[in-house]
Amino acid sequence: MDNEFYAVVMAGGRGARFWPLGRKNRPKQLLQLTGEKTMLEDTVLRLFPLFSPERILIVTSAAYIDEARRLLPIPPENVVGEPAGRDTAPCVALALGELKRRGASPDAVMTVLPADHLISPAAEFRKQLRGAMEFARKRDVLMTLGVRPTYPATGYGYICCGNELEPGFHAVERFVEKPPRAEAERYLAQATISGTAGSSSGSSRRWKRRSTSSCRPWRSSRASSPRFPTRRSSSRRSFRCSPARRSTAA
Repeated sequence: MDNEFYAVVMAGGRGARFWPLGRKNRPKQLLQLTGEKTMLEDTVLRLFPLFSPERILIVTSAAYIDEARRLLPIPPENVVGEPAGRDTAPCVALALGELKRRGASPDAVMTVLPADHLISPAAEFRKQLRGAMEFARKRDVLMTLGVRPTYPATGYGYICCGNELEPGFHAVERFVEKPPRAEAERYLAQATISGTAGSSSGSSRRWKRRSTSSCRPWRSSRASSPRFPTRRSSSRRSFRCSPARRSTAA
C-alpha cells in the first residue's frame, strides 16, 4: 500500500452498551461479540494488507492502552491514549497531531474508521476503501463510504447524495443523523439515500480544516460541508457494511 496512506481506528468507549458483558473496563470493542477475536482485533486485521502495521494508528482511552497493545499486531507506540473521551473531532485532531509528530506529509491520506463494526466481505471493503482513498487524493476532498440500508434504521445516520462526480462517486448534499422512523422509511425507498458506513478518508490538510473547528460539535461541522463526496454501495445493507459504491465529501 502507498506509504502515505494511514488508517486511524477510533477505539474509545465507556462500556455503557452491551451490559452486563460491557463494563467500564471492557467496552464493546474489547468484547468477543462475533467470534474468537475482539471487535478491535477484527477491525485491525481487516485492514491488512491494505495498510502495513506501521501505518495503523489506534486512538483509545488511556485506560485501554495496555490491553490494545497486548491484542494487536502493530507497533505498541501506534496505540495512543486520549486523556479524556470527547467524541470524533478531538480524536481526529489527536491523530493528526501524532502523524505530524512522525513527519507525515500534509498530503498524506488518513482514513478514520470505528473499532466496533462487523463488515463482510473484508476483501470487498478493502477494495472500496482503497478506491475512496485514491479519489480523495486525486480530487483533494474528504470521502465517506455509503451503503444501502435494508430496513428503516433510526439509530444510524444517512447520506443524501447529489450529483455523480464519477461512476460510483457522488457529491454529498447533506447528512441526516438518526431520523425518526417515518423519515427513515422514506429514505429506504430513495435510491439517492445511503446509510453511513462510518469510514471517511482525506488528506491530513483536509482533515485539519475540519477538526480545527473541532471543538464545535462534529455534527454541525459535517453538515456545513459543501464538498463531502460519498462512495455509494450498489448492494442492500444489513449494517454489516456490504459492498459499497462510493461517495465523496470535502
